[in-house]
Amino acid sequence: MAYRSAPLYEDVIWRTHLQPQDPTLAQAVRATIAKHREHLLEFIRLDEPAPLNAMTLAQWSSPNVLSSLLAVYSDHIYHLNSGGELRIVANAFLPYPDVLDETFGFHEVIAQTGRFKVYRAIMTRQAKKG
Repeated sequence: MAYRSAPLYEDVIWRTHLQPQDPTLAQAVRATIAKHREHLLEFIRLDEPAPLNAMTLAQWSSPNVLSSLLAVYSDHIYHLNSGGELRIVANAFLPYPDVLDETFGFHEVIAQTGRFKVYRAIMTRQAKKG
């Protein structure tokens, strides 16, 4: 003799409470940013795949890649008018101070963490002539 178990099975399914999953670190940080500074979520991306042209630390560390990037950015620097200001966020280990000093004559670090620095340099007439 066969017994029908579906009613018991359905009853168990509908009475079971689903446990919410703990949020991931990215979700927790995103929620905190949304609560305090929602506008930052326009450019801060958490737990998302990297853009296709993003470079790894190993690629950045390659002297050939770094010198080619510096060449590209230095072309833009020469288009600054006298008094023009450059601000750049860079990994702290990259040799930007030397390049900025060579190009602008000076630089200042306006913010830094253990991994990143924000550099500021102003194009002067002497630097533009050089």
